[in-house]
Parts: sequence; structure tokens; C-alpha cells
Amino acid sequence: SDWHVGALISNQYKHGGYDYGILKERLDTLLTEINRNISIYETKKVTVLFVGDLIEGSNMRGNQMYNIEFTTAEQITKGIELLYSFLREVQLMGTQVTFGAVRGNHDRLSGTSNKNEELYNDSAVYVALSQLILLQEHGLLPDVEIIDNREDMYELVAYVADKTILLSHGDTLQRNANVFEKLSHVPEKQDIVVTGHIH
Repeated sequence: SDWHVGALISNQYKHGGYDYGILKERLDTLLTEINRNISIYETKKVTVLFVGDLIEGSNMRGNQMYNIEFTTAEQITKGIELLYSFLREVQLMGTQVTFGAVRGNHDRLSGTSNKNEELYNDSAVYVALSQLILLQEHGLLPDVEIIDNREDMYELVAYVADKTILLSHGDTLQRNANVFEKLSHVPEKQDIVVTGHIH
């Protein structure tokens, strides 16, 4: 789901607080669950799909309830570190790993919170994906397949087993709409649509 590195939410909200420490605890819990499933099902391949909102983004502060724990630069840096560590931990579980990602509305680096002012592909996830590919070129994450969709960070088609998965952040999709119809421009049939955005 969305990570929102840098979001700082008070414990006063009805769903409790949120910060970088809580995010790391949740990722540790997810890694434990992945490891448990690998053991149960003797899984040889794991696909990690990231649905966007790696960062909170300081430009989203105007119309969001979140405060900011880190600068945007720190958010991106910490986000890259978390992605790298997460993929490395899954790899160390003895599986082949494939990674794909799309950008979220909080990942926008240009403009304000208004998506119409965004520069195409100008996102924190683009930076993170580029850095992961660079690390891989220098010998890190050697057994991780990274899907390079930097030409279009808005949607991604991934193939897992015999299923076609369409990944989209979901900020352009209306609630209660027929998601498959909204994404009908994608040239192939989707078995599964994975989105984030609505927490």
C-alpha cells in the first residue's frame, strides 16, 4: 500500500498515529508475512508491486491533514533506502524477486497539489526507480528483476504466474466506478487491477 514516508499524523485521529517508525514496523510485519507464505507454499518467485505515494510530499500539505516529518529530499532518500532494504530482505528469503512501481499523487515533485499543474513523470517514484536500477548496475540487487517503466510511471502491466496484473495508483479512478471500464485503454485483458490511493 501507500507508504507516505514523511507523513506525521497525531494519535488523536480515530485510526491512530503514523510516522516513519510506525511505517518501518509495518514493513517488518509485511516481511514476516511474506517469509511465512514462502515457507508454507514453497514459493520460488515473489513479485513486489508498489502502488505509489512513496513520500508524503511537502506540496501536498495545503489540502491534506498530514504534517511533515522530513523535508521532501529526506523523504525521497529514506524512501529509496526502504525500497532497497525491503527488496534485499525478500531476496535473502531465497526467492527470485520482480519489482514494479507506479507513481502516486503524493509523489509529484512539480506543481502544487493540483494534478493539472504536474509535469509528466516528475515524481519521487521515478527517482527511486532510477536509483534502484543504478544500484543494480553497480552490483547490488543482482537477482532482482526491476521492471523499467520510467517512460510512463502512471500504469504498469505485470505478469505473475498466468495472470495479467494492471497496477495504477488509483487517483484518477472514481470511487464506485467500474475500474475495468475506466482502464479499457490498456490493450490487453487484465485479470487483476491493483491500486492504492484510498487507504
